[in-house]
Amino acid sequence: MISTVFLAALSLAPMEPGFVPDIPDGARLFPHETCYAVELNGQVAGATRQSVHAAILGSRPVWRIEIHQRLPALEFDVRDVFLVDRSDLSAIRYESTRLASSRSPARTVRVDYGSTAIRGSMRVGEAHTELEGSVQYPVWDGNLWGPAFAGMDLHEDARHTLPFWHYEKGEGVFNVRVLGSEFVPTPRGAVDAWVVEADGGSGSATTYWIAKSDHAELGYSTGPIEQRLGGDCSTFPPAFTEASWTERWLGDRT
Repeated sequence: MISTVFLAALSLAPMEPGFVPDIPDGARLFPHETCYAVELNGQVAGATRQSVHAAILGSRPVWRIEIHQRLPALEFDVRDVFLVDRSDLSAIRYESTRLASSRSPARTVRVDYGSTAIRGSMRVGEAHTELEGSVQYPVWDGNLWGPAFAGMDLHEDARHTLPFWHYEKGEGVFNVRVLGSEFVPTPRGAVDAWVVEADGGSGSATTYWIAKSDHAELGYSTGPIEQRLGGDCSTFPPAFTEASWTERWLGDRT
């Protein structure tokens, strides 16, 4: 089964004329691979590995960001890969793979962001959906939260808005504000961090902890789920090497 969804008409929060986003600074990110423990109701349920690597797309500096989360007890295994502009983290491409389980079929998503058009596809089981949207300005990917917020100018009482596009929801706006600061325990000791609240339009806010010194993402909390530095990512498959990434992402780019 093949269908087409025009998500430009499914705007969560249409941009008003003259809207000016608070653009992140991609220079605040840095290359790394980090493992986090994921807790559900206070019990460790799995882990997340986040990797950030610098690359060049043609002559354009980019970040390749991979977020892979595994929650074995919930039969949940999702790997998201983002290609974003290295200067402002605006979206270039998004790919996602969810493994099949007894709860849900396998799902793959790919979205390519052009200067005025967004095109992609989603396959869930045997159902295939073409995705299309249009934009009048650069947008950020609606699945990329922590690294996007880490790229923002964070300080006491800071408030930011950032437009995004999501493959299921269409347009939306991240509303981000700094609630204060606190010292966060980590495997290497307590780290002074900004406490950042973010809402993507669902009405349910997520709290992030972003290190003041280097803007590293230290973890987040939303509902019964909490993610913190630590965890065991030793069984995760390796992130793509730069050579294999270049062949895959440059060789088939639309």
